[in-house]
Amino acid sequence: MCAELKRDIRQRRYDKFMASVEWWIIRDLKLSIAGYRCEECNAEGPVLDVHHLTYDRFGGDERMTDLQVLCRPCHNKAHGRKF
Repeated sequence: MCAELKRDIRQRRYDKFMASVEWWIIRDLKLSIAGYRCEECNAEGPVLDVHHLTYDRFGGDERMTDLQVLCRPCHNKAHGRKF
């Protein structure tokens, strides 16, 4: 299977999971644990993202230590691009 096809399949799986109820439950739990603050700069919202530090356990198998709550500027910095 070519690399581009694998990347496309992985992206579709990621997009589907990110829209799932299961992800929103995990996301809300991580936000609560972090006290609804960015774990990098300690800022409060208005927009907080839950960032995957690793994709080793992805799709509902994430550990809370695999995730990091970031404000949008810190999330942009972590990826080196804007969301």
